[in-house]
Amino acid sequence: MIRACVQFHSMADNQPIELYFKNPVDILIASEISEVTAVLDQVEQYSQEYYVVGYTAYEAAAAFSSKMKVKSVDTYAKFYIFKEPAAPFDDCELMRPMEFQFNASKQHIVAQINHIKEQISKGNTYQVNYTVRLQSASSNAPYAVYKLLTHDQNGQYTAYIEDDDEAVISISPELFFEYDKTTGHIYTKPMKGTMPRSNSADNYNQLQYSKKDQAENVMIVDLLRNDLSRIALKNSVNVSSLFEITAYATVYQMTSTIEATLPAHISMNQLFEALYPCGSITGAPKISTMAIIDQLEDKPRGIYCGAVGIMLPDGRTIFNVPIRTLVKQGQNFVYGVGGGITVDSVPEKEYDEMVAKTQILNALKQDDFHLIETMRIDESGIKRWDYHVKRLVQSLNHFNMNYEKEQLDNIAGLTTEGTKMLRLTASDGKIFYELNEIPVIKNATAVLRPMLETDGDKLRYKTSRRDHYKVDNDRLSLYYNQKMLITEFNIGNLVYKLHDSLFTPFVHDMLAGCMRQQLIDEGMIGERNLSLSELIDNKHKIKLWMVNSLREWTEVRLESDSETINGNSVQKSVE
Repeated sequence: MIRACVQFHSMADNQPIELYFKNPVDILIASEISEVTAVLDQVEQYSQEYYVVGYTAYEAAAAFSSKMKVKSVDTYAKFYIFKEPAAPFDDCELMRPMEFQFNASKQHIVAQINHIKEQISKGNTYQVNYTVRLQSASSNAPYAVYKLLTHDQNGQYTAYIEDDDEAVISISPELFFEYDKTTGHIYTKPMKGTMPRSNSADNYNQLQYSKKDQAENVMIVDLLRNDLSRIALKNSVNVSSLFEITAYATVYQMTSTIEATLPAHISMNQLFEALYPCGSITGAPKISTMAIIDQLEDKPRGIYCGAVGIMLPDGRTIFNVPIRTLVKQGQNFVYGVGGGITVDSVPEKEYDEMVAKTQILNALKQDDFHLIETMRIDESGIKRWDYHVKRLVQSLNHFNMNYEKEQLDNIAGLTTEGTKMLRLTASDGKIFYELNEIPVIKNATAVLRPMLETDGDKLRYKTSRRDHYKVDNDRLSLYYNQKMLITEFNIGNLVYKLHDSLFTPFVHDMLAGCMRQQLIDEGMIGERNLSLSELIDNKHKIKLWMVNSLREWTEVRLESDSETINGNSVQKSVE
């Protein structure tokens, strides 16, 4: 499947562009550096009648100047030619939580930054945009990742490209250039200067008046002004905005805007020769700094720090700088992050800034607070699905969390070979799932314990706040409340047999399980309170089961323990 989605903001009319594409009529690929300029020529021809979406790798820079030192890559440029836009994609894929790891240690990164400062002190560069990678192995559908990231972030230049070999997920907030060949007007909007977002205005103000970040920003502004002046009409280059602060979901960013007017019939190759790669992701001076980058960074950047964009048949061309960008190849997602290193840089702070820029990836993790549903699944589907989805939706509504019904509808059709555990976790706008083997209960004995938690939400809803349940790998816990009534097990509800009838306690500040509710609805069990004293006095007459939707029925034996009740030892009472 080949498809693309572009959600860009047009500087010219201050309007969004949101377009979806499927089934290209042609694909243009530069597998050698010598093929890049020819591909751009073909792309430009196609753009007179077709929509063109694609990218150039950072390493494509060598096509425009042999002085630019870069590594080799498999693909230097790839563009897809579409006849017309398609309907928005209706995918609603399931997601597993993702964890990303840096490919370099903090110690290594700090050492590299110190090396860059040495290069600056020697006069070899003024600023270096140094980058590293994070990666995560995951089978998640890339478009599901894109949807989740665009839901959480407000990047104005987001793009999604998917083919059989790779997927590009660009949540970039940075414009490389927007050019309208009918008017000759061009905008660039470099982004330099970052501060973690906070609830107060402190970090916003600190970034706005930071001399270090202003110096870093203006250095790149001057670089881009110089790049544009190589092809712009005389006296048309203008800095229309300087040191503008924009708030994003996880960081504040400093941007500036440079505008110019280009002569008629400027070609794409001329544009790229003058501007590429964007100075904000190289540093200054560009050529000598790229040589330092080539020495320091052990892997090619690829699409990251290149350009991803669209060419429209109405004459407009918009490319982003693909920062905040994931590339999926096989089962591996790779994310690049970097920062501008100057003479004033403090290595540890630069590392912290890099970490702040990775906070976008937190959207792909499970939130600290989330809802949980644990189910039994096999070849026939999910057991008690209707009960679980009803409880989950009630919980989502109770905690004012949003969700997409289509996600739940997709989950409903899951099946597995053999019986497995299906675990759903849900928070605002996110539903993740995991499939695992059902954990074995090694010892189906239970210890009586008091439930000390009194927060009704913790007790009545199945959430990640489960510290009130004692974890004991050797045995189960059977709880009683402050009224000395038996409530539930730590991982299931109680069903007990008394006088040839099956009962479960009424819901008193405990989780009403789906298996329990099904048994009540089917008339298999009734509701009846069981006091602690009644259980202890009749422990040889009462038969106990733990029931939950995952394991269904588990017969349990009550074991003695040293907990005290009203000053008396439960152990003595049970014995």
